[in-house]
Amino acid sequence: MLKMAAFFISLLLSACNTTPVQLKDAKTISIDRVFAYQAKGEGKAILTVVRDKGFAGSACYSSFYINGVLAARVDVAEAAIFYV
Repeated sequence: MLKMAAFFISLLLSACNTTPVQLKDAKTISIDRVFAYQAKGEGKAILTVVRDKGFAGSACYSSFYINGVLAARVDVAEAAIFYV
C-alpha cells in the first residue's frame, strides 16, 4: 500500500512540470509590480529575469529580491529587466 501511495504522489508531482519561456515570447511585467533597480546608469549591469510557465505555482506571483530588496512580483511567462 505504501509503494502504491508513493507511486501516485510521484505521478502527481511530475504532472506539475514547467516549461521554459524564451525572452522574445515572455510578456513584459506590469510596471505596478516592479519596485526597484529600474534606473539606467553608466557602469550598471543589466539583469533580465524570465519566469517559466506551467501549472505549478501559477496561482500566485513570485517575489524577486535583489540584495534583500523586493525588486518585483513576477507572474508566469513574464520578463523584467533590472539595472544593478
